[in-house]
Amino acid sequence: MKQVVEIQTMLQQQLKLIYLQKQGIVQAFGVFIDTLVICSATAFIVLLAPESSIQGLSGMALFQAAMNYHLGSFGAPFVVILMFFFCVSTILAVAFLW
Repeated sequence: MKQVVEIQTMLQQQLKLIYLQKQGIVQAFGVFIDTLVICSATAFIVLLAPESSIQGLSGMALFQAAMNYHLGSFGAPFVVILMFFFCVSTILAVAFLW
């Protein structure tokens, strides 16, 4: 009977380890996506906008002005939609990890 309890404990610990490994993979993938894809795309959007349309701006106003240059009047609402989905995906990722 003692061996059965030890085996069950060992299996439970293994399952916890697998879950922790899954959490680590999800976190690493999230950092990869955030840093390489989202930040790089934002930088390229701002860099490809002419200086006259973004001069004197910083932060979110700079990004919205760059998006307005590239997408016209749909630029600023598109940024709001992007931020909404980014927030929802972050909330879902945190819910998945708990």
